[in-house]
Amino acid sequence: MTTLQNKTALVTGASRGIGRATAAALAGAGAHVLVHYGRSAQEAESLVSEIHTKGGRANAFSADLGTPNGAALVAKQVRSIVGDRLDVLVLNAGISKAARIA
Repeated sequence: MTTLQNKTALVTGASRGIGRATAAALAGAGAHVLVHYGRSAQEAESLVSEIHTKGGRANAFSADLGTPNGAALVAKQVRSIVGDRLDVLVLNAGISKAARIA
């Protein structure tokens, strides 16, 4: 992977699965990773700890992207951590809504 030193990456839905693996890979390439999670705080903090243990930089924060103001909250939190610079954006968060189809 190309080096991502001095780059900032936001991965939504980063606490588990593909998002977690993506965030870890970006951190391994040198990026400062912003770990977004919806409900999995423990998993997100565990990932941040793993990244820190390997000498990387990461921060975790929560926002519900299933709400009308969720994206604005993510933007506000990102700016509070890193300012206006974001180099990599991975939109991995998934939302679902239960409904009858028949």
